[in-house]
Amino acid sequence: MSVQPLQASDLPGLTLDVVPSPKGSNVNVLILLHGLGDSHESFTKFGRNINLAETTCISVRGFTPVPAVILGSDAPSFHWTSDIAVDERTGDIDIDGDFSASISRLSTLIIDPLMSKLKVPARNIFFFGFGQGGMLALSLLSVHAYSVIEFGGVISIGAAAPSSNITTTAKKRATPILVCGGKKSKVVTNSALQSLKQKFKDVEYEGWAKPGDGMPASRGEIIPIFKFLGRRLRSRAGVVEGAVEI
Repeated sequence: MSVQPLQASDLPGLTLDVVPSPKGSNVNVLILLHGLGDSHESFTKFGRNINLAETTCISVRGFTPVPAVILGSDAPSFHWTSDIAVDERTGDIDIDGDFSASISRLSTLIIDPLMSKLKVPARNIFFFGFGQGGMLALSLLSVHAYSVIEFGGVISIGAAAPSSNITTTAKKRATPILVCGGKKSKVVTNSALQSLKQKFKDVEYEGWAKPGDGMPASRGEIIPIFKFLGRRLRSRAGVVEGAVEI
């Protein structure tokens, strides 16, 4: 089932970029959510580079600026939680927090319009999030209306379930998820994965050889993501159009 071509003007009220599908046919929508201290431009580039057939990418900018004094840079950067906290264990900025406001805005301004106004089936909507953006993607499925339906899937890089927003229910969520992380990840731990498996019916984990979490930077790291998408995307043309640039 094809849906009408999407433009940024179809989703007012947010700062975002729309990357059209490579050949114009629009079947799937992939929502890209950047990490803490980043902005949407880098994920717009990522959406172009992965070049998914029959898939429109929507790269969304975080709703709250990160004060320059925190990151030591004047480059515009944003986050998804209600406040910024420091992890007492590591001294690093904590990517966890209260995602309620971001959940509400994404639900009202993107997901609901996609499904009701633009007639995109939930099964054709995917989420890709890095770090705090991955936590937000998983948190979105805590919304009751979303927890009982099946989206295309969630890919979370370097992030598992947040401490709040996601609750255990009698019926596990049907949306499949893929979680990727480095072998020494401080966030994607065994306990975090077990917690996800209590809440989601279909949880895949891809452990990378590199120690830390980060965006996929090699063919070996991107291939599991393409395999996951290849099983789920509604596309007759295949997943990848041409070579993949990382």
